[in-house]
Amino acid sequence: MNHNFDIDIAKEYGVDIAIVINNLAFWIQKNKANNKHIHEGKVWTYNSTKAFSKIFPYWTENQMRRILSNMEEKGIIETGNYNQMQYNRTKWYAFTDAFLQNHKCICEFTQMDSCKPTNGFVQTNEPIPDNKPFHKPVEKPDRESKRFCKPSLQEVEEYCKERNNGINAQKFISFYDAKGWMIGKNKMVDWKGAVRTWEQRDKADSKKSKPKMGDADYYANDSQW
Repeated sequence: MNHNFDIDIAKEYGVDIAIVINNLAFWIQKNKANNKHIHEGKVWTYNSTKAFSKIFPYWTENQMRRILSNMEEKGIIETGNYNQMQYNRTKWYAFTDAFLQNHKCICEFTQMDSCKPTNGFVQTNEPIPDNKPFHKPVEKPDRESKRFCKPSLQEVEEYCKERNNGINAQKFISFYDAKGWMIGKNKMVDWKGAVRTWEQRDKADSKKSKPKMGDADYYANDSQW
């Protein structure tokens, strides 16, 4: 059994956290590829500290619990409870937006060629519950609350290239950076939708004098799609 970690992450947070980050990243990326375990606009994975201590036999349950708690305190992960059974208090884990902004390679470039991870951790369809019952009702996620993650220049360039729309990705990002990524009075929820809105306006004005892309006066009346 081999446990891997990113050297740069280890330098920043220590080897213990780097190992756990690599394990969570594998499952989050796999779930993202399979379009599963998505809640509140984020991709999650789950397990109990008891199960984690079996996957990482060199740590006890208490040590594993401290590592995960430390990761949460440092803003690396956030926790949730999306178990179907109310008594099941198995925690769910997702990387925070702040962590992904600074470490995009963790989830975007994790190898997904093999269905079997190098550490031998196989996630089943049902989470492994702790033995003690849990009677606190599960809070329903707020469907109205969607997390927006600012796209990178490369992401916008690739999307515009895919749609062959001729939009200047840098001007697109600069324009919405200046607006705080707001659409009118609302926070943007879908940057790809914004790209498509620019396309529609370009087509509508194709026979007119076309303003330069990113002209603040032209796009000042953006509305939510």
